[in-house]
Amino acid sequence: MVEILCDSPPASEKLNIDLLKIWLIRYLPKLGLISLQAHSQVNARLAVAVSAEARQETRRKVLGNLTAHCTMSGLRAQHLMMDSHMPLQILEAQKITHQIVAIYQYLMEAYVRDFVFAPVLPHLHTIDSKQVVALQILPKFHQLMQGLAPLLKGLQSLISTSTNLRAIGFLSTQIHLSRQRILSRLDAYERIWLSPYLQLTEELLCMPWQRVCIAAGNHSSNSPAAALVTKMLPLTEPIASAVYHRALRTFPNHVSRQGCIQSDPVQTSSVRDLSMFQTYIWLSLLEGNISVIKNELLPLCLLVFPCSKVSWQFVQYGIQWLSEEIYLHLTSPETLMFSSYIKPIQRLFKQADPEQIDLVKVNSKLTIKTMGHQLQPVSLG
Repeated sequence: MVEILCDSPPASEKLNIDLLKIWLIRYLPKLGLISLQAHSQVNARLAVAVSAEARQETRRKVLGNLTAHCTMSGLRAQHLMMDSHMPLQILEAQKITHQIVAIYQYLMEAYVRDFVFAPVLPHLHTIDSKQVVALQILPKFHQLMQGLAPLLKGLQSLISTSTNLRAIGFLSTQIHLSRQRILSRLDAYERIWLSPYLQLTEELLCMPWQRVCIAAGNHSSNSPAAALVTKMLPLTEPIASAVYHRALRTFPNHVSRQGCIQSDPVQTSSVRDLSMFQTYIWLSLLEGNISVIKNELLPLCLLVFPCSKVSWQFVQYGIQWLSEEIYLHLTSPETLMFSSYIKPIQRLFKQADPEQIDLVKVNSKLTIKTMGHQLQPVSLG
């Protein structure tokens, strides 16, 4: 799903560096995914795969089929929207595909020209703290996001001017499917290094990470709310995974347009969406109210999930299980603070009914923005 917000953060805002490091840890190469060979052999293959020549070869492989991958993903996204009786017009879908291709072309050029992991490449196996690694790669990641900004704004413009109320769902689905198709054509060692770039791009479109970092930066150093968010953000993916497996046990026969709940694509998108939900919850806590849930997340869910044939009951259970998993990690004072936000959020989703909503009214409330529109110059210190 595509992130929405109402105003760009002021250029003078200061990011909370602790949270920014936690955010960037999500994109560190998952070296543990390759463990079947001797350690020395793995290191040798990883080193080869990340050399300048290998990165150029990876770029060649990706760009050679990029338009085809994005076009096929767009067609698949259109097919998934057919039953909503609101497929995008061909020209509109082509414009979105063209912009997505441009985004990936930029990513591949950046992958070759200014590799974000270059500062820590010789030390990935020896640095004990992931936060140390994140701090060292932060400037390069910030530069990468600034470069993506105008391209993501181009997507924002296409979606915000669309007359199709389901265009948001089409975009998020096409981006997700394009990422899968690109990675499926690469070997395991290439995927290790390129996956963070693609994951970052997708999450810039669906998770308000930078807004969380900015909101926390507006809190004092002894703020209980900022301390709670700092504690919980590293647990985002484990909590999302736990909720997904709980849903798997409870709804083993649930089938959405992406497939059965047991499938890898559904697991990936479910963990992503559950991670997004948590990020919005923490943003509301930092902002001191649930307006961001009421005016952004809930309307977006009402627009997107019906297109994917995800039952609203499934969504409601997801919110409930998220809260239960989060409670397991909280102290008594933290529980009181969290409860004051999560309970009204649960009521909002319980009272909502996607079959009774006025789509035009819901859509008119939303100013669609990608994270690209948020990437104003901000202080990193």
